[in-house]
Amino acid sequence: MASKEVYKALAQLYREHPRFRQQLDPFHPQLALFLAEAMELFLH
Repeated sequence: MASKEVYKALAQLYREHPRFRQQLDPFHPQLALFLAEAMELFLH
């Protein structure tokens, strides 16, 4: 199981890294941002 720090870092990658966003953009242009926000809310 991933630690909170790893999970938070993954959310940051979805938000900031172009390659991560590029993978998700074909499904919906806001999907990476949505996932990042959901992951950060889950942590709290």
